[in-house]
Amino acid sequence: MRRRMAGSGGLVPALWLLVVAVVLAAAPAAWAQGHVVVEGAWARAASVGANSAAYMRIVNHGPDDLVIVGAAADVAERVEIHQTIMEMSMVEGRLTQVMRMERIPELVVPAGSAVELVPGGLHVMLLTLTRELQEGDTFELALLTEDGGRIVVHVPVSVLGPAGAGEDAHHGH
Repeated sequence: MRRRMAGSGGLVPALWLLVVAVVLAAAPAAWAQGHVVVEGAWARAASVGANSAAYMRIVNHGPDDLVIVGAAADVAERVEIHQTIMEMSMVEGRLTQVMRMERIPELVVPAGSAVELVPGGLHVMLLTLTRELQEGDTFELALLTEDGGRIVVHVPVSVLGPAGAGEDAHHGH
């Protein structure tokens, strides 16, 4: 036999809903489409005409590799997937290091695995911004797959990165 406390009819379900809402609001943004989950997306704040970059973790829970062949967003004239390359050379007897970024034709997220897009590594480059990206803004970024699919991610804009983590990588090329 089930007993019910007088006057508590909607209190327990309401408290559970409140707890769930608070937990979801505090969790980092994650976007799921099919077998793909995109976590922790963010982009650097920047002014019109400048460049910015977007970062995220892409998780492929599917049985097949996910091949991303491009990206699109209405906040930039061009959107490309880039990797950062460290070049080392000897100049006048001294070892020098130069970081440069270059476009890659595709990004493969292996089946059952994840790929991190981070400052100083892989990233989505937003070239020649068509509008200012200010702290707190959000924009849509579409990751384009080789099978013609689109993974749409809502990307928050930050000055310091996710949860205010400072980064010293420069992406204004």
